[in-house]
Amino acid sequence: ATRAATAQAVARDVQDMQACVARRLGASIAVDTIAQTPRELGEPLLAGGLLWLPEGPHWDVAETGVGRTKRRAAIARALAARHVADAAALRQGPGGQWLAHGLPGAIGLLCVTESGDAPFVPGLMTRASAEATQALAASTAPVGPLALAPYGGWAQHHAPLAALHAVQQLDADALAALLAAVHGGMEVEQALARTWGAEYAAWMLGPPLASDLHADGTGERWRWSAGGWQSAGRAGGAWRLGDALWLDGWPAYERSPADNVQKE
Repeated sequence: ATRAATAQAVARDVQDMQACVARRLGASIAVDTIAQTPRELGEPLLAGGLLWLPEGPHWDVAETGVGRTKRRAAIARALAARHVADAAALRQGPGGQWLAHGLPGAIGLLCVTESGDAPFVPGLMTRASAEATQALAASTAPVGPLALAPYGGWAQHHAPLAALHAVQQLDADALAALLAAVHGGMEVEQALARTWGAEYAAWMLGPPLASDLHADGTGERWRWSAGGWQSAGRAGGAWRLGDALWLDGWPAYERSPADNVQKE
C-alpha cells in the first residue's frame, strides 16, 4: 500500500511517454508490465512488453519537478530505443551509437518538452550536460569519432544532446524512412547523409562537438581533438527547445544551458 502512489505516478508517466513516442515514431509501443527496481540494476529498457525501470539519481514522484522530468525522459528513451532497434535491425557497427543512443535520447528530451514538462527542461538539460562532460573526461578509451565510439561509454550521454537539433526537424514518416533504409542494409552514415546532407552527417558521426550559446544568440563552438576541446568558431543557427531554451544549430551538446534561457 505504501507504494500505491508511486505505482500510479509511474503508470501515468509511461502512458504519457507512450503517446508522445508513438507520435514521434509513427508506431505504438506496447507495455504490459512495469518493473520499477532499485538503483544500479542497469538502464531502463523495454523487453517484449516488460519495461525494466531501475530508479535513477534524483528521480522523484512529485507531481512536478526536474527529478520526475528526468524519469519521464528515461522512460521515453527506453520506449524509443526498443522501436529503433527493431525497425532498423540495429547492429553494432559504424554509426550504430547514433541510432542506439542519439535518436532515442533526443526523442526522450523532445517528449518531455512537449508533454507539460517544459518549465523543467532547462534544469534537466543542465544535468544532462554535466553528465556528458563527466563522461568525456572520464573515458578510459581515447575519445574519437562517434561512429567508432565504444558502446556504453561517453556516447550514451553526448549523442542525445547532440542529436536534438537534427531529430526535432523530422516527422514520423521521415524517421521511419531513415530506419527502413538502415534495416535494408544501408550504412548508417549514408542514411544520415541522405536525410540531413553529407556535411551535417559527417559532423554527427565525427568527434564530439560542443557549444556555449547564450540567449542573445552569441556563443562559441568547440571540437574535440587530440584529447581536448579546440575552438571551432562562433555559434549560429540558434533554435528554441520548448518555450525559452535556445540551442545552437549544430550537432553539439550545450555546455552551459543555464545562460540559454530567454528571460521574459
